[in-house]
Amino acid sequence: MKTIFVDTSFVIALVSDNDKYHFFANQLAEEIENCTFFSTDLVLYQVYEIFSEKYQEKAEEIISTFLEANDVQIVNTAIYEREVLGFKKGNFDMPGNLIDYVSGLVMSNEGIRIIATFNQNFAENGFYVIPGMYFDGDIISVEELTKILK
Repeated sequence: MKTIFVDTSFVIALVSDNDKYHFFANQLAEEIENCTFFSTDLVLYQVYEIFSEKYQEKAEEIISTFLEANDVQIVNTAIYEREVLGFKKGNFDMPGNLIDYVSGLVMSNEGIRIIATFNQNFAENGFYVIPGMYFDGDIISVEELTKILK
């Protein structure tokens, strides 16, 4: 069974009907429903912050779904404190923000190569970015993705 890291942008697209990537996120969700998922507490905090101001109930529902799911492991990022200090000093390779940086660390440490996201910074660092995965400059179709996931 494949393991997929779930990023903030994927969650937002999946639950927001008006998000420009909503269709693609839903299509991917159907393709990956039999996988194991990883995410971090920082991703959940970010999702909560984005939704909580206007959609408090929705934010709580999303977080509860993640925390109660049997096929999702949420990594406590406190164990990456030393690496986070390196990020704050500018000693990091991955472009993006702190949450993306820690997500990349978690994926590397857990041996996860596939991430559900719409943030292409991860592809630039050697991760398989789905949906619309970029690999050697070409977009990978859902059919090709299915082959990767098997």
